[in-house]
Formats: sequence, C-alpha cells, structure tokens
Amino acid sequence: MSTNRGVVALAVGSAIFAFAGGTLPAPASAAELVAEAPRVVVVVSDVVSQAHLQRQLELQGYTNIKLSPIMPNPSNPHPELNTTMVADPAHTPVHEGWNGTAMKGERTLNVRVEFGDTPAIAELPAD
Repeated sequence: MSTNRGVVALAVGSAIFAFAGGTLPAPASAAELVAEAPRVVVVVSDVVSQAHLQRQLELQGYTNIKLSPIMPNPSNPHPELNTTMVADPAHTPVHEGWNGTAMKGERTLNVRVEFGDTPAIAELPAD
C-alpha cells in the first residue's frame, strides 16, 4: 500500500512540476565541464609523457600541476584530484584534449594538449 502512495506522490509531483513550466537541467557533457574555464594549451608534435608535459609547464612558471589519464565526466569532474589513482608520469602518455590542471600565480587553469607541427604553450581565457 505504501509503495502505491509513493508512486502516486511522485506522479503528482511530476505533473505539478511540468504544469508549472519547470524543466530539468540537461546533463553536462565532459567537454562542457572543462571548456568554460581558463586553460593553458600545450601543442606537442609527438606523443609525450605526463612527466615531459609537467616539465614543460614548470619551465613556463606553472605550479601545482595535477595530471590525469582519465577525462572528467559528470560523476567525476576532477579526476586529477583522485589520490587513489596511481599513474607513472614517465610512462603515461598525454592525450589530446584535457589532461589536468595547473596553477600560475593564484589562477587555476585546465591543461589541454593539442597535437601539431610546431610545439607551443599558450593561455586562453574562459569561454
């Protein structure tokens, strides 16, 4: 009997929400989670390791560099903060797209890797 009451209450609540013009937010995609933040884009001409990427960023004044081989998703928006995931930076290749975060001054930036002919590092503002 109480199960039927719960189903009825859920249906009535949903109907009221819909009648009032309510809409549920669309789920965020992984790209949306990282696209809006300021970022540093590192262009590499070949596959490099996370250790190599970290050295490149440190030479440009970035600190607190946290890299992850896992892309963010709605249930894990900051995989670079997952301390249970152990990866060997010297043997973990970077991938195209988001690779983690780094700080410059007081700003935290997303680290994005792109493959191209001419290696470069550039900061881009939030979208």
